[in-house]
Amino acid sequence: MKLSQVKLKKILLELLAVISIAMLVFGGIKFRENKNYFIVIVLSLLILRVVFYLFKKLSIYFKTVFIKSIVKQELKGISYSPTSGFNRKIIYESGIVKRADKVESEDMIKGVIKHKTFMCSDIQLKNIYHSNNQKRVKTIFKGKMYIIDFEKPFSDDIFIIPSQQSVHFKYKDMIKVKTESMLFNQTFDVYAKNKKAVFYYLKPKLIEKFSHLSKYAHSVSISFKNNRLYIALNTKKDAFDLKMFIPLKFTYIDQIKKEIEEIKDIIALI
Repeated sequence: MKLSQVKLKKILLELLAVISIAMLVFGGIKFRENKNYFIVIVLSLLILRVVFYLFKKLSIYFKTVFIKSIVKQELKGISYSPTSGFNRKIIYESGIVKRADKVESEDMIKGVIKHKTFMCSDIQLKNIYHSNNQKRVKTIFKGKMYIIDFEKPFSDDIFIIPSQQSVHFKYKDMIKVKTESMLFNQTFDVYAKNKKAVFYYLKPKLIEKFSHLSKYAHSVSISFKNNRLYIALNTKKDAFDLKMFIPLKFTYIDQIKKEIEEIKDIIALI
């Protein structure tokens, strides 16, 4: 399938989605007058379900064929797998995201930066609530996580959490540490077992680089744990997926490039 065919199929599925939603609304209105319109509601919901299923399949095909090819050309030495991702254990080991009822992860990128192996994957964390026989799903994190492996463990674990979110995290035997940057302290809360490790690693230039990451996400969380640096970017969007009613673009490849350049600078400062 050519890219033009992918675009055409995307438009057709979007059209079907609009038609089925219109049918659903029409059926809902008429159902009050005539219960036989229940079949219209059921049919429209069935069509919607099929449309979303086919759209997801089209998105996976698009990523497998076109995104994978572009990543190979534009990001030398980096591999991409649209269906691979982090498991729940790896995500929670970071210590910088809340536990959730449902964990989804895909779009794995792997490679080497500054002689350090790294992985990056989209993740979604969702909580499920039940009330009055209804189920409600709330997304608490939607973005990506970078994991960079260092040869030696860090001298101490350090957790850097957005100030407004730190109330949700409990770090046993750790203290809240103020850095040398007043602006950074207003935005982030830093936790460690002792101040020495914080001042050893969080030099002014590194603090500045961590602050720069906020350009790419609504919120940023970071941890130094064992021999790994974890960076969670809550972008509130999927990086590579096709999106309904949004034109097909490849600008997110440039976004990944910029993030990798930032991470190169971060590695050089640690």
